[in-house]
Amino acid sequence: MEIMEMPASVTDALEGYNSTVVIVNNANEKIKNRYEEIFRERWNEAYDNVVEDENIEDVDEAVESEILPLSKEDSFPLKGIVLNGNDLILEFSEMYIQYCYGDFCDLEYSLNAFDDSFTELKEEFPEIRYVGICTFFWSDRRCGDTVYYNICDGFSGEEKLDCINQIEGRIITNAVNMKTYTGKQTFFDDNDNQFLSKIEEEYEFIDEDEKENLERYFEYMKPYIGTEEYEKIAETIRKCSEKSEN
Repeated sequence: MEIMEMPASVTDALEGYNSTVVIVNNANEKIKNRYEEIFRERWNEAYDNVVEDENIEDVDEAVESEILPLSKEDSFPLKGIVLNGNDLILEFSEMYIQYCYGDFCDLEYSLNAFDDSFTELKEEFPEIRYVGICTFFWSDRRCGDTVYYNICDGFSGEEKLDCINQIEGRIITNAVNMKTYTGKQTFFDDNDNQFLSKIEEEYEFIDEDEKENLERYFEYMKPYIGTEEYEKIAETIRKCSEKSEN
């Protein structure tokens, strides 16, 4: 069975939930600390490449004037790093660097930094294996789109499929409960479930094929989503479907 790609409408609804998650097996405190060092080095290089390409001479001035909306530190997307036994759990916010007053987003340098960080970690610690997904929505003045792909080394076949589905299922389960994968409470208003509200908004604007794909996806993911959380999602989609038919 092939991995079912997360629909763009779900990725969009997960904005703010740190939906890029990778789990590293056979990890320890040394590997945890080294990963953060490696990724920070690769990310800083990516940021510097954007600065160089844009011919920015004074980075502090560019940040202050919002030519660069975020500083190197504030743009760093590693938002959660938790060692749970021998499993290192990593969660990331959107993987891009904004420039030109936020009118444009760099994806190339940013995603290369993300991918290369795991390749380098594996070279230093060959005993590890890792699996996860990179997914987020981005937009700038040119266009907007979603990114979705899996990142993996040491997993294959049904094991890889099951691990990725479990990761996605927990991301969605926790999002229904206003939390990220590692259990961090999101900044959204407690009186408004942002994830379910955005699913409802997305449903209103996507075409019939996308609606069917969205429903198929949640049915496919049902074994991996918490029972109560799945029922809330299913009820939201039922209401949306009834509303669209009227």
